Amino acid sequence: MASAEQKKSYEVIKQFKGINTQANRTAIEAEEFAWLENAQPIGYGNMHIVPTSVLVKDSGGNAVIQTSEIIYFSSVNLGVNDYLLFFLADGSAQYYEIQTQVRGQVAPAGTFSGSEGMNSSQWYNTECLILDPNYGYFTWDGNNTVTVGSVGVIAITNAGTGYNTAPSVVISGPDQTGGVQANATASLVSGGNTVGSIVLVTVDQDTQTLQILLLPYQAVAVTVLQQLLGSALLPKEQFRSM
Repeated sequence: MASAEQKKSYEVIKQFKGINTQANRTAIEAEEFAWLENAQPIGYGNMHIVPTSVLVKDSGGNAVIQTSEIIYFSSVNLGVNDYLLFFLADGSAQYYEIQTQVRGQVAPAGTFSGSEGMNSSQWYNTECLILDPNYGYFTWDGNNTVTVGSVGVIAITNAGTGYNTAPSVVISGPDQTGGVQANATASLVSGGNTVGSIVLVTVDQDTQTLQILLLPYQAVAVTVLQQLLGSALLPKEQFRSM
């Protein structure tokens, strides 16, 4: 004959004082918790259960999954847009724009060192300052990633149309003596007739303006954000983790 089911008893707790980890468990007050997980006391008789984690998805419903190990993660506000930034072990960086659920590229593989020690900080609401322990300072304004003191990643503001071959990229010479001339090459979209990417071959140490010649149909001028952030402009205490 099966034994009778043991009668269950319940204790209702409505007054919460939070967690007390200082005193022995047998010595804490009846309204205190010795241990609490996935639950947040809000007020009298009001405790919220923390929801389980979910995958972050883009506007197409696809999970935001990085192709390389994430070595540093941060967030930044630029204008009215909020971004999550992922710096990966292959030296690339990706962003996820929270409002629009759009993901994109901050910089391609090899731009950063991909090592530990990456850091970033908000600069007003116009730029994200990025510090790589091996490659130095960078800035990102939501479109362009720039190595401070040199030409960084070149963004395409107008891809043009009607190209049979990739156009030439012309970058003005250095403004300072001893500067290194920057060079870049453009590539067309696979199977298309528009410019898909521009890759730096040599980084210029002092160029401020470059011109992308989309010949023979169109010329597009792009100004590269140039800021020489010395100690006078960027005190140490202003560059900190978010």
